[in-house]
Amino acid sequence: MPNGSQRALPLAAVLIATVVPEHFVALTRPWYWGLQKLGVALMLVFALRWHRSPSLRGALGFGVASGATLLVNSVPLLLFLALLVQSVARSKERRRAAVGAAAALLACGAMLLPWVARNYQ
Repeated sequence: MPNGSQRALPLAAVLIATVVPEHFVALTRPWYWGLQKLGVALMLVFALRWHRSPSLRGALGFGVASGATLLVNSVPLLLFLALLVQSVARSKERRRAAVGAAAALLACGAMLLPWVARNYQ
């Protein structure tokens, strides 16, 4: 079982990769690429946690992180769907993984629903 500092290492790496100075110098909208990179990295962190120990809480965290990322840019949608399919396909407990995948989809959809409703109006 990893200790606290080993569990914090992936998050620290994500935060450092997000604030690389090139974002602040080269782009007209520096927050856009930084948020996108942070979101994709958090999607991967939450997907790995969920894949390692499939729980409803982990799936909901993955769905919320993915929904927040998709609010910034819709391109990672394919990554989100691929991670869902892979987690269900490689899981030893497929029924539990399928329930988690459904929960992740619902959480992601709930995050995107206000934006879709706003665009519809």
